[in-house]
Amino acid sequence: MAEKAREYPELRFQGFSGAWEKRKLSDISEKVTQKNTNNSFSEVFTNSAERGIISQLDFFDKDIANQKNISGYFIVKNDDFVYNPRISNLAPVGPIKRNKLGRNGVMSPLYYIFRTHSISPSFLEYYFEGTQWHYFMYLNGDTGARADRFAIKDSVFSTMPIFITSSSEQIQIGSFFKSLDELITVNQRKLNELKKLKKAYLQKMFPKNGVSIPELRFAGFTTPWEKRKLGDVSDIQGGGTPDSKNQAYWSGDINWFTPTEVFNQGYLSESRRKITKEGLLKSSATLMPPGTVLMTSRAGVGDMGILTQAAATNQGFQSMIPHKEMPSYLLYSMQFFISRMANKLASGSTFMEISGKQLAKIEVMIPGDSQEHELLCNFFKNLDDMITVNQRKLDKLKELKKGYLQKMFI
Repeated sequence: MAEKAREYPELRFQGFSGAWEKRKLSDISEKVTQKNTNNSFSEVFTNSAERGIISQLDFFDKDIANQKNISGYFIVKNDDFVYNPRISNLAPVGPIKRNKLGRNGVMSPLYYIFRTHSISPSFLEYYFEGTQWHYFMYLNGDTGARADRFAIKDSVFSTMPIFITSSSEQIQIGSFFKSLDELITVNQRKLNELKKLKKAYLQKMFPKNGVSIPELRFAGFTTPWEKRKLGDVSDIQGGGTPDSKNQAYWSGDINWFTPTEVFNQGYLSESRRKITKEGLLKSSATLMPPGTVLMTSRAGVGDMGILTQAAATNQGFQSMIPHKEMPSYLLYSMQFFISRMANKLASGSTFMEISGKQLAKIEVMIPGDSQEHELLCNFFKNLDDMITVNQRKLDKLKELKKGYLQKMFI
């Protein structure tokens, strides 16, 4: 009974009711072994888990392959599929991607290239974006001698089971996911444009080096900005980590941030892990008030966010608690002045780090009028809010696609 249930997807379009049929990959495709003998093609492709089939020149910003040796590479035609055995977080058994570049190229024999028939390429493309086929891979292969490569024999790989349905249902499923991808692309583009817009405004609405007046300003303000040291307008505070083995220090109700949670997100509310009051007292962590600006101070120096509620951090931060006359404006001045200067000041050739004392010496430009402070804060906060809303919408769309991939394929 359980086996019979697998013949039907959990979710499907109205009007389709027949059972799906089990095929082997070898039943619907042939392995491509045609070599680029006469160097007919010079463009080398690569298979990226994130970007799909892409020109090697575009992906690496240079040609990795030796043009003299690509006569032994396999020819990849449009709509051919390519399996890359290189594993990653995005592709734990390696990605299988379809060539949608609209042109032919060549790829290393390290890849498994196959050409399909009797199946919708779009349907199969989205099948491989799901995870149903991973079980077969785990069952029949392993990571091999190299931890970054998945090892499976070609003869075994070609026996991979594929559940297929009628051509009309295949086409409808492919069209559905294509439309969903287009929606994701539109929202990603909008998010990217908002981030570029914010970056441009940061460049124009804060004075450049050696200048006391910004290029772009709200009407009615003419007073030159003042140069102040960061240590004079904020209290700088490091962080700490409670003993990880002491359970009494963890799973409390105090937010405790780590650098991986802060990637120029703007405003920060809930942390992934929380500590207890005892954990706070028994470590060098400090409870900081809302409005505190967090900045990563080790390795990846300069990622920032502002607290919307009280929290502590680990030692990977230098955090700035603005003085009363310095509202969240400090976050935006930091994004313009401080992150780039912090990287220059960061010490250590192999482990970049900036100390609180170094940070305190950084000079920032401050508007002399508190009303200009407020207008700047509101302007950039509105931009941040728009970025956050669009990021959440994009994340929901990606999660929606992930769910549909699980429910609409077998």
